[in-house]
Amino acid sequence: MNPKIAHVMVGLPLEGPFDYLIPEHIDGKVFVGCRVVLVFARKKCVGVVTGLAETSSFKELNAIIKVLDETPVFSEAFITFAKDFGLRFGCSTGEALQMALPVYLRTAHLHRAETVTKKLPVRSLSPKVELLFAHGISRRWDVILERVRTEIERGGRVLVLVPDAAALEEAFKALAPVAKGGVGVILRQGTPKEEYEKWTRAVCGTSPLALGFISGVMTPMSGLGLIVVIDEESPFYKNEQSPFYQTGEAALLRSRAEKCDVLFVSGAPSIERWADVKSGNIKLTVLPEELAMVRLLDLSNFKMKKDTFLSSVLCQEIERVLADGKKVFLYIQAARGVASVIDEVKKRFPQNIVAGYDKVTATFPEHAHIIVGTQVIFRKRMSFRPGLSVVLDIDWELYKNDHRAAHMAFILVRYLKQMSTKAVVLQTRNPASAALLLHGGNDPEKFYASEMLTRKDAQLPPFGALVAVVVRSGDPLLAASEAARLYDTMVKVFGDTLNVWEPQADRAAIVRGKFRQLVMVQGEGVEFVSTRVCGILRAFRAKKDTVITMNVDP
Repeated sequence: MNPKIAHVMVGLPLEGPFDYLIPEHIDGKVFVGCRVVLVFARKKCVGVVTGLAETSSFKELNAIIKVLDETPVFSEAFITFAKDFGLRFGCSTGEALQMALPVYLRTAHLHRAETVTKKLPVRSLSPKVELLFAHGISRRWDVILERVRTEIERGGRVLVLVPDAAALEEAFKALAPVAKGGVGVILRQGTPKEEYEKWTRAVCGTSPLALGFISGVMTPMSGLGLIVVIDEESPFYKNEQSPFYQTGEAALLRSRAEKCDVLFVSGAPSIERWADVKSGNIKLTVLPEELAMVRLLDLSNFKMKKDTFLSSVLCQEIERVLADGKKVFLYIQAARGVASVIDEVKKRFPQNIVAGYDKVTATFPEHAHIIVGTQVIFRKRMSFRPGLSVVLDIDWELYKNDHRAAHMAFILVRYLKQMSTKAVVLQTRNPASAALLLHGGNDPEKFYASEMLTRKDAQLPPFGALVAVVVRSGDPLLAASEAARLYDTMVKVFGDTLNVWEPQADRAAIVRGKFRQLVMVQGEGVEFVSTRVCGILRAFRAKKDTVITMNVDP
C-alpha cells in the first residue's frame, strides 16, 4: 500500500476526519499520530493524522503543507481513546487530541524527541481495574508502591494522578525510591517552553513513571501499563472548563483503549466507583483501620444568638481536649468565611492561641491551639493530627441544593475521622436524620447502599445521565432568550427520548460579568445523551455575544 491520502483531525468542535493529499516531497514521512500543518477554513492550523488511505471519496483536496514530527506523538490506541473521550464528554476527537498536547505543540513547532516505544509484556484483553478503599491514610502507600513496583519490573510504564499540590509533594517523595530513572512530573504551568520540556521528559524520557494533576490522564505515554488515581473521590478531578471531563471516567476510557490497568485509591469512594464494584466491573480491596469516633451534637434545644457557632456543650468539649494538651480544629464552609468564627472563639477561649487556615493563608499556623479552617485543611491530612475536629454546621453541607451533597458531606466526615485522634463532633439541628446517622456510623457500606438507592430512584448519575447546558452572555435578557430558544429546539427534536428541564438561572448566576442560564437534559446512557446534545449545539446558531457550553454529569 502506498497511501496518498491522510485522514486528519483538527482541534475544533467539528466532526472529522478531513481528507488531505500527501504531496511527493513528504511521501513516506506521514504516519498515523503525527502532527501536520495544513489549511483549514482558509487558515493555517495544526492537525493530527488519524488514518491513511489510497483514495478519497472527495475529488478536490488540499495538500498537507508540512510534517512536524519525525515519529508519531500519538499511538493508534491513544487516538481510539480520544474518540471515546469525545463521545463521553461532548467534544470532537480533534479537541481531545489537542488537549493532550502542551501549548507549545498546539502550534507549528517541530517535535524531534524520540517517543519511547517499549512494548509491554502480553496483556489480557480485559485490563484489571481495582478500587483500593483505604479507611485510613497510613497503609495505602504500601499497596500503591507494591502495584507500581510490580508494573515497572514487568516492563510497563506507570502514570500516577493526584488532585492537588500537597498530594503531589507526598506522592513524589513516596514514589522516588521505586522509579528508576526518576519521576517525570507533568505540570501545565510555566512558560509554554517549560511546560513542553516537562511534558517531553514524562512522555519521551527514560523514567518509567510520570506524576501529574487532572490533565495528566491525557498524557500520551507509550507502553502505559498502569494508571493510579489517588483520592479518586476528590472534586478537583473534575475539569472546570470545556470539555468538563472527570479524570476517573477518562482513566477508565483509556484503560479500555490501551489495555492498561487502573488502580483507584480512596478513603471515601465516589458513587460511580462503588456502583462499578457492585456491578462486578472492578475489584474491591479494603484496608480497614480504626478511625476517630463521631458524635452528633444536638442544637435543636439550644437558642444560640444569630451568627454564632459555638454551643455551651461544644465549648465544654473543647476545654477538655485542650486540657489534655491536644489541638482542636473547627471546620466552617469557605462561603461563610473563617473571620467571624475566629472572633467568637477568641472571646470564648482568650487564654488560647486561635488562628485561621483557608485558601488565602500563607502558612499553616502550627503554633495555634485552636484552628478555624475550610476544606483547605485536607492538604495537611498527613501531618496535622488534632485531638478533636468539629463541623460547626453539618446541615449546611448535607442539605444544599446539589445531588452530590450527601456524598460530599460523607467525604468531609471521613477525612476528619482520618485526621483526628480522639473524636469528630457534628453540630446539627436534625439529629434524627437518617442520612446524618449513616455519616456518623462505622459501616460505610450502609451509606453507599442508601445513596445508590436514592440516585437510582431519581435516575441520577451513575444510573442516569445528566447534561447541563449553560448559556452565557453579558446581557441577562439575551442569555434568557437564547436559553429559551435552545430549550424549545431540544424539546422539539428530542421528543420523549430525553427529559429537558425548563431554563433557569445557574447556581452561580453571574460569573465574571456574564449572566448564566441553565438547561438540564436527563436520560439513559451518558454517551447517548452527550451525543444528542452535542448534535443540537453544533447545529444551533447562537446569537452574537452568547457562549454555550455543555457539562456532562455536573
